[in-house]
Amino acid sequence: MSGDSTIARAAKEITLSDLEDYVNNIVLKKNGMRCYVCGCDNWELGPDPGDNTKPVIVTALMPFVPNGGIWSFPLVCENCGNMLFINVNKLIKFKASKKK
Repeated sequence: MSGDSTIARAAKEITLSDLEDYVNNIVLKKNGMRCYVCGCDNWELGPDPGDNTKPVIVTALMPFVPNGGIWSFPLVCENCGNMLFINVNKLIKFKASKKK
């Protein structure tokens, strides 16, 4: 994908259902997806506060890149609260590959 606006548009189209499909795809390939802290295999996919059909996106700031950041979807372990982060670009590519 080229251009920040293209990525932003594609990110806005991702739904909680898309994120769930992506996570389920990983789970099927790996025979589960366990928390590396406690071993639990249940994950919460947080909805966006403004639209509960969309997943929340968090930004990890890049200190040496002006206005730079890495967008991710957080997954929270239901047992201990440990968090995993799924890169937005990976999910955009996954969704595009399903359309083919």
